[in-house]
Amino acid sequence: MVADGEFTATVDAILRGAIDIHVHAAPDAGSPRRHDIVDLASAARDLGMGGFIFKSHEYPTSPVAYVVNRMVPGIEVFGSVTLNESVGGLNPRAVEVAAGVGARKVWMPTFTADHWSRERYGRPGITVLNETGKLRPAVLDILDIIQHRSLVLGTGHLSVEEQDALVGESCRRGIPTVVTHADMWIPIDWQQELARRGAFIEHAYVVCTYHVGTHTVESLATAIRAVGADQCVLSTDLGQAINPSPPEGFRTFIAQLLHGGLSEGDLGRMARDNPRQLLGLASPPDGGAGRG
Repeated sequence: MVADGEFTATVDAILRGAIDIHVHAAPDAGSPRRHDIVDLASAARDLGMGGFIFKSHEYPTSPVAYVVNRMVPGIEVFGSVTLNESVGGLNPRAVEVAAGVGARKVWMPTFTADHWSRERYGRPGITVLNETGKLRPAVLDILDIIQHRSLVLGTGHLSVEEQDALVGESCRRGIPTVVTHADMWIPIDWQQELARRGAFIEHAYVVCTYHVGTHTVESLATAIRAVGADQCVLSTDLGQAINPSPPEGFRTFIAQLLHGGLSEGDLGRMARDNPRQLLGLASPPDGGAGRG
């Protein structure tokens, strides 16, 4: 059995330079959050992380990320935009503007996506497909911008059928693509198929928390083994007031996966190397610590 001190040192080494590609913080128009963004950046830095992508379901976060990066040295906060109704939905102009002020990731619709809205609220929402099952022209325009600006695409809360069409096109174009918290509703065989096309499969700790509680860390480890660590990314999707702090949640997630038998190398790849690859960042010179 590995000594506690050795195990702790291994977890800390994996966390150094890691990038959480999916976190929430205040200010937020929709939900109470565990941290404001400045406190979150400080906490992530103090645990040795390299950075995180700040997501809001309601507004583009790049201006906030810019200010936080000036205020909190030693950590990199990346801005993003989510194409919900609050920014005009599938709005190419919103993507262009967000990219112009530093956004690094674009999420397709989440809370106002058709799949999510029908299941959660019983009303239709935004779909990326037209009546014939093809991607809408506005989606193709958005992919043009993402491709030209070298941004990361997140699939959001789309249905499996929508993600099938979207990932096929985005990966054909060579766009870095992440299947958002895939374990929520993407079966493992579909995770394998989307990874085969070139997408990265995001495994988010939030599904293992009391707040969601639909999965266990062991079930996520099973999916990771089925897909392969080379095409997986770890995240937390934390920030909810009821849940652990995102950096501590990330550390706990890594520790539980390590305890469950995943290797230090695979965990470093999913927590640090693959996110850095998606964002076009170099690896830290010491293999972990420091800013991207």
